[in-house]
Amino acid sequence: MAAPSTGPCDKQLCQNGGTCKVVKTGFICNCFAPFSGERCENGPCTVNPCQNHGTCEVSEDSYRCNCNKPFKGTNCEIGKFNEV
Repeated sequence: MAAPSTGPCDKQLCQNGGTCKVVKTGFICNCFAPFSGERCENGPCTVNPCQNHGTCEVSEDSYRCNCNKPFKGTNCEIGKFNEV
């Protein structure tokens, strides 16, 4: 026999470590930095800031791009032929 549901927070609707709180209108998610959104679904990698097939990794309160050679830079925007 399944345990009875006690509210919307039983469904674990908050993402990325956010915590759920039941309120009169349903629930709210308290998000940890750098995540935001109704369900903590938005983070720094959501918009895919890494260029040239770099992979985005969330780090503490921001993000880090892991670049493929020969690219480098904050967003893997610097290539072999456009270095200054």
